[in-house]
Amino acid sequence: MASKALDQRAEARALAKVVLDSPEYRASIIKRILAGTLPAQIEAMLWHYRYGKPAEQVQLNVGDLSSLTTLELAQRTQELLDQLNVTSARETPEKAQDGLNVFDLAAPPRRETIN
Repeated sequence: MASKALDQRAEARALAKVVLDSPEYRASIIKRILAGTLPAQIEAMLWHYRYGKPAEQVQLNVGDLSSLTTLELAQRTQELLDQLNVTSARETPEKAQDGLNVFDLAAPPRRETIN
């Protein structure tokens, strides 16, 4: 039974190799990428292969924030965002060169008014 499963798996891999290595398939996938019709999961996988998969978690040591004023919290938040930007730039240097960064889109801190 195991031998049959191995044979089927080998056949599937051989078929996948023939299909994926064919000039027709490559032209087809490029056409779908440019037309925007390639499934998002496949496009994401291509980005991961090219640029590496982004970190799923980023650890930051924020320290004790309980004694900070609102202004100090805002300043600390900006410092932490700057750290995230540096981490992001290290992980994807090609994308960092275009000057776009998702962390730059963070909303500025709201001002508190005391009545």
